[in-house]
Amino acid sequence: MDPNQPLDARAFGIAFAIVAGVATALVLGCGVFAGPIRSWLVPRWVHPVTPWNGFAIVAVFCVSQLAAEVGSQYVISRGVYSSFEPDTAKLLCSLVARIVVTPLFFGLLAFVLAQIFQSLRIPTVKQIAGWIALGTLAWFVIAPVTLAIHALTLVVMQEIGGPMDPHPLSKIHPTSDGFGGRIFLVAVCVMTPWVEEYFFRGLLVPWVVRASYRPWLLVVWAFGFALIFLGNFDNPHYSAVLFVAIGTVLLGLCETLPKTKPKRTILAVVSTSLLFAAVHSNVWPSPIPLFVLALGLGYLTARAGSIIPGIVVHGLFNAVSFVYLLRGPV
Repeated sequence: MDPNQPLDARAFGIAFAIVAGVATALVLGCGVFAGPIRSWLVPRWVHPVTPWNGFAIVAVFCVSQLAAEVGSQYVISRGVYSSFEPDTAKLLCSLVARIVVTPLFFGLLAFVLAQIFQSLRIPTVKQIAGWIALGTLAWFVIAPVTLAIHALTLVVMQEIGGPMDPHPLSKIHPTSDGFGGRIFLVAVCVMTPWVEEYFFRGLLVPWVVRASYRPWLLVVWAFGFALIFLGNFDNPHYSAVLFVAIGTVLLGLCETLPKTKPKRTILAVVSTSLLFAAVHSNVWPSPIPLFVLALGLGYLTARAGSIIPGIVVHGLFNAVSFVYLLRGPV
């Protein structure tokens, strides 16, 4: 959504209510199928571990991005969205490419992992249903808090005259000619949460837990992303850099916690959340509410031992904006 355009509060409330209705059905259906409520509502705390090293994570990330870029360039070469403006057409092509590339990439990755780590356990259908129910229920807590912080941030920015950037997707209406709502829905509410949760919570959180210096390495990366979007000398964009600096202070405070396993998990969740927010620095002030969202997603993933609840929360969170854009103002 474009922060420079007035938000239709009633339309946004209706969009939230529609998604909440879908979420309620998910909780009831998946919760009943999963079995006793305690088995999925209060899972046993799982200390996240991973056999991945840093080089493997970087390799997986680079290959996935390369595959997405190749797919995007292929869609562009077909001229499917040539009637749109160049920037919009490029964005549309990247979304379509993500829909095609993501399942293929993760399918291949799952096959490779199964061959290398033959001891990996495949979750049961009831476990997956329980994770979906847990994630949906968590959305009712995480989403309102995140949206409230986002609204408050916009109000403060408007009062102080701070920078506010429109999200690239705000230029696209889900029902625009040549770009159906179903494609938009799958790309923004399924594929994007899947990819981001896998990398940030599925790979990085367990990796950071294994060494005390790794949270600070992510801080360095976060500063790097913030500096990328700093802007030019005529119109510098210091907000994201300042935000990462404040997040670094918060991480330092977390270092004072007692030396226990949960402390390492807390440091991992905070540092990955800071990186996740910094990656979105091109749309300021989105990093502020997204940091809060990421904290909830990180805790949920560490608590459940699976990224599925986080994917559900992330997908439903994006779905509110999707429905708002789809329906338009009341």
